Amino acid sequence: METTNLLLRPLQDSDEELLLGYVLNPLVGEAAGWRPPNAGASGKRILAKILRHPNSFVVTLKPEDFPIGCIALMLYGKSKLAKNPTEGEIGFWLGQEFWGHGYMSEALEAMLAYSFTVKKLVKIWYGYFQENTQSEKLAAKFGFHYEYTRNYTYWPALHAIKVEKITALTSREWLARKIQ
Repeated sequence: METTNLLLRPLQDSDEELLLGYVLNPLVGEAAGWRPPNAGASGKRILAKILRHPNSFVVTLKPEDFPIGCIALMLYGKSKLAKNPTEGEIGFWLGQEFWGHGYMSEALEAMLAYSFTVKKLVKIWYGYFQENTQSEKLAAKFGFHYEYTRNYTYWPALHAIKVEKITALTSREWLARKIQ
């Protein structure tokens, strides 16, 4: 997928070290719900496992194709939120040095278009930790509406108990926003 400033593409082996460096930052990795054990081979294996599934994309800056983060669509069966095959769940993260430039807004718009027009989904779920106000603002900007809160859920990848807000966006809501 391509946007004005970004290319969303599959993971390449050459991306792993740079992306791992971003997620080792607790403000990035832990906000996304996981923490690699270290910067060595096991951390790279975990990162590659997460990013090498279908509908997972590295977000890169054009024209250099420089990796800055990731975005993924998890379909029914792989998602913890999708309740049937017409639903999916979106997740994303961006290296901290690229925050505040509108890059994730651009990537999210492309992923929503892909989810609703190519994958023909009717509902996209998005969950974020209660303390993650940046994700809360981004969800609101795109019209995701609050559905419920998962209180005190244990996250094995973080070895922590977290409160997660769950939001959703339907294809009709997305189309209505696009028309405005």
